Amino acid sequence: MKKCRNCGAEIPDNANYCPDCGAAQYGGDLYEEQVEEGETPRDDSAVRHKMPVPFLLGVIGIVASFLVSGVAGVVLGIISINLDKDKAYRRYAIASIICGSVMAVVNVVVAIYYMKWLSENLEPLLSSMQAAANSL
Repeated sequence: MKKCRNCGAEIPDNANYCPDCGAAQYGGDLYEEQVEEGETPRDDSAVRHKMPVPFLLGVIGIVASFLVSGVAGVVLGIISINLDKDKAYRRYAIASIICGSVMAVVNVVVAIYYMKWLSENLEPLLSSMQAAANSL
């Protein structure tokens, strides 16, 4: 185990990001520019970071759960879990799956109530529309 360069927490040797504070750790394959072993960059701006894909998919999945469909959130969360090798962003993937599942259930419940309302109110609505058309 090694220590996080930002908060000092113990992290797995192969972790690219600290699971506690989220700080990037040098030497991972998520960087455009690599730091040689034993060297440290002069400052943090010397290394450009790429946003980790599992994190992005997890956050997009959470947003998609609310805006698009619960199924989209679940699918993106599952993909995010499978891509997150060092498990640093698993919480975002799990949040995406939970939000997606909840929204899928909410969508089904709303659809059931809407169908029930429609079946009860469609006949009177059509009758009133037909009566209005006949009176013209």
